[in-house]
Amino acid sequence: MPSRRAVVSLLAAGLAGCTALRADPDPEPPGSTSYAWPSVNATPANTRTVPDGTIRNPGSDSPIEYGVDAIDIAGSYARAPVVDDGKTVLVAPAEEDDACVVTCLDTGEEQGWPAVRWQRRLEREFPDGAPAIADDRVVLTVSDETGVSAGGDGLLAALSMADGELEWSRPLERGSGFTPTVADGTVYLRTTNGIVAVDAATGEEEWSDALPTLEHPHQRHTHTEQLAPAVDSNRVYVPGEDELVVYDRDGDRQWNVSLAPPVGAPAVADGTVYCCAGGELRALEAADGSRRWTESDVVSIAPAVAEDAVVVVGPRRGKAGGTVRALEPETGTKTWDADVHFQGWGGFAPLIVGETVVVNANRRMVGLATDTGATRWETEKDDSRWHLAAADGRVYNYGDDSDGDSSRTYRLQVFGERGNS
Repeated sequence: MPSRRAVVSLLAAGLAGCTALRADPDPEPPGSTSYAWPSVNATPANTRTVPDGTIRNPGSDSPIEYGVDAIDIAGSYARAPVVDDGKTVLVAPAEEDDACVVTCLDTGEEQGWPAVRWQRRLEREFPDGAPAIADDRVVLTVSDETGVSAGGDGLLAALSMADGELEWSRPLERGSGFTPTVADGTVYLRTTNGIVAVDAATGEEEWSDALPTLEHPHQRHTHTEQLAPAVDSNRVYVPGEDELVVYDRDGDRQWNVSLAPPVGAPAVADGTVYCCAGGELRALEAADGSRRWTESDVVSIAPAVAEDAVVVVGPRRGKAGGTVRALEPETGTKTWDADVHFQGWGGFAPLIVGETVVVNANRRMVGLATDTGATRWETEKDDSRWHLAAADGRVYNYGDDSDGDSSRTYRLQVFGERGNS
């Protein structure tokens, strides 16, 4: 097992010289640059979409960078960034073997260069899922066992976004916890052995239920970040090892459906649940789980769902490359299929900002037109096994520039024009 030491010394890094590789002659479509990415899937419904947003030419400038030095740790021991109100939160193992460090950076326009707003040490070794920001607090899970562990010493905690002070914490009685979803003042958390809902302000349990123990095949990888429930106004959609289980908001079980593993995070929109499982994308009726349509040859662990498109990643063709596919939400009819040259494995889960689909392809990031799949821009970036985030007109990548070296330098890169558009 690799050493779990991570030096979370934070320093402004300077410009990296990453360049745009290709750009569409048309500018990025107009849209708002005032939006957040407060959870790994952007919204409580896990849609990974900002409908009215735009990205300000991410290949036009070298990215702002902020370095997070990490020595001899596996990449999946750190978690995806989340962004809200000009602040970015990162979670990674601490220098000591028995703690995690939560770091809040000021990355807003007025700040210019990122600066540490606060850091908080938590007495557990591993971050089990990505954090979520809601109601001026960040909620996250940590434990003493990495990946899926039925007997893990899991902890669910809430920190103030103002200063990082611990607001509350509670041990998890149903094994390790994964990525929380916060909706309407309640935290919903998939654990190894069940689901628990707690009051976001106090940490007091509202309801819980036992579920079959997860034995996720990618337990040491970032796929565990995707084990986040989706929440709409009526229901909570909970991923399992080989099923999707649905509750009403009071915790009464409504329906469940069997799926081929591995099962990713569900997304719900306009009465339909979309879930990647076993190499397929399933579209199900939110009310009862009946199947609407199925798309095969899907390698995404989560879809991006917009009003007019559901976007997933398909398998590679040959030694390199892959496909990004847009489907009509009502029928599953393919509207476009774009080849994307991935350098190694990438894709994970695409995201949609306004009229642009953004795809993570390891050392490359690609922007495609949502309506046609045409390439808007491409740009180089650090290697990344984490999910991208988009906020305030920019794209956030947390990756490493080690080129396979034993000593890794993890850093946050922020792509996009600086200043107001």
